[in-house]
Amino acid sequence: MERGTIIIDRNSVTITGNVWQTDYEIAELFGVTMSAIHSNIKSTFKSGVLSEYDVYRYLYVENGNRADAYNLEMITALAFRLNSPLAKVYRDWILKKAVTPIRSHPPIVLQLKEGFQC
Repeated sequence: MERGTIIIDRNSVTITGNVWQTDYEIAELFGVTMSAIHSNIKSTFKSGVLSEYDVYRYLYVENGNRADAYNLEMITALAFRLNSPLAKVYRDWILKKAVTPIRSHPPIVLQLKEGFQC
């Protein structure tokens, strides 16, 4: 299975493909410790906010080893639980995407030769 990626820059986030990341990759993504990731994943499951069945997989990684991996839904939930600059950039980006309307067509601009009288 090819896994997608998340890249966080100063003020932008790029997500490509079907994202499944290991706990190590998530810790690196948000610039936090592995213990912060583990405790917040455990809390998220315990609270019932997310179901382990929906957001967790045990998969083979590129180096041939197996690892626990979590999908984009868990990564997003963790971003709202963690206090780091990179998690804040991700939260801000998600919120901006959620409230910005998507235009399916570009606006049409008409210019009349003599102007338009109302």
